[in-house]
Amino acid sequence: MIKFLYKLYYWLFPLEMVQWWKTKEAVQARVTEDKDGSYIMWMEGEKYPFAGYPRGHLIVNEPGKYSPYSRLKHEIKNQIFNENWYKIASCQPVEIHANDIFQLAETLKYDMMPVHKCTPAVREVNRLLPNSPWKDMITCIFQEDDAYRMRFQYLVQFLDKKDPIGSFDKAMKILENAEVVDDMKERINLIRVVLLKLWENPEYAKYWISLVKNMDFKKVKLTKADLYYLRAKFFKPDFKDPNTYLGRISNEILY
Repeated sequence: MIKFLYKLYYWLFPLEMVQWWKTKEAVQARVTEDKDGSYIMWMEGEKYPFAGYPRGHLIVNEPGKYSPYSRLKHEIKNQIFNENWYKIASCQPVEIHANDIFQLAETLKYDMMPVHKCTPAVREVNRLLPNSPWKDMITCIFQEDDAYRMRFQYLVQFLDKKDPIGSFDKAMKILENAEVVDDMKERINLIRVVLLKLWENPEYAKYWISLVKNMDFKKVKLTKADLYYLRAKFFKPDFKDPNTYLGRISNEILY
């Protein structure tokens, strides 16, 4: 009976999704400010505005050359995650060395969006990060890369302030199942394993524990507009906790 009601509900009220990409290669857009002062982008013919806006000179790579922003993300992925993945596999102690990463971030400092112009979710994360070069880097990456930002926003709904690390482990497994592309599933697993290993060190773990315990989840979670755009990004943002009865039913019907 419950499954029938779910099917009936989704038949009567299908999930909303951005439409322009189905029939066009590009669409006109207008950048403006939301009521809170953050930048939003209105795309022609779409129901909701997009939080933030992509800046081509930051994210578009020239042939055979990374943009400064792409290079920063690439080096974080290699030095923090890939190298520590190798250390875990070879039973070596994991650690973070990021001096040259900080130097790369320095080249972007004049391109970083002012915090008061960032999306509400990014502003909340920025508020909780300790003052260090990581604060500006994480803020910049989440603001400019909506794929990472929205996945983090999806993750938040499964976090527990009473168990920040244990709930992160569970949430990342759910996130992995919500991914459509195998490469992204592997990347999510890599991030989960490396961070959990790093957090065995209390000096690293304290930052994540503090962030989760002090975060206002309402400011970070996915909005209707976020879901509207995320549903078209090779991701299943409506995927629920498969360990719950209603979650299993919902996932079976939707996916």
